[in-house]
Amino acid sequence: MQYYLSLPKGWNKNAKWPVVVVLEAAEKQYKLNAERFLFHTGRFALLLVAPINTNNGNQGRRDASLFPYSAETWDYMEKVGDCQFNDEGLKQVIK
Repeated sequence: MQYYLSLPKGWNKNAKWPVVVVLEAAEKQYKLNAERFLFHTGRFALLLVAPINTNNGNQGRRDASLFPYSAETWDYMEKVGDCQFNDEGLKQVIK
């Protein structure tokens, strides 16, 4: 799963941090979605994750300008379904 990530000031990998996941709507403006919430990372000690989720409508599937996924990844998504792909991806991102 591809995603945007913002780390708080003072972040280090040995500390535990709250994670906030922000999902984009059907407009598929993933980078803009991440930027909408960036001011929070300066105000709160949290990690902000904005995944490029694929279960927000079928428009633009396999369009590299909307989704930065390879043909192999799309083939996998079509095999297991978007929900499983996104669920597995988010679990790995948070881990």
